[in-house]
Amino acid sequence: MAAAANTLEDERELLVGCIEDAFEAIRLLPGLDANGPALVWLADHLLDTRRQTAKES
Repeated sequence: MAAAANTLEDERELLVGCIEDAFEAIRLLPGLDANGPALVWLADHLLDTRRQTAKES
């Protein structure tokens, strides 16, 4: 059970990190709402990229 909790915590940390990075990147771009669909889109792509990178290493 502890392994499952660690896996969930790791996944949560990865997701939160992607959302934070996406928010910071979008916040710096003029004309984009940092709380809108662009945030979800970028965070999703960051999450996919980081998962794929983790698989490769």
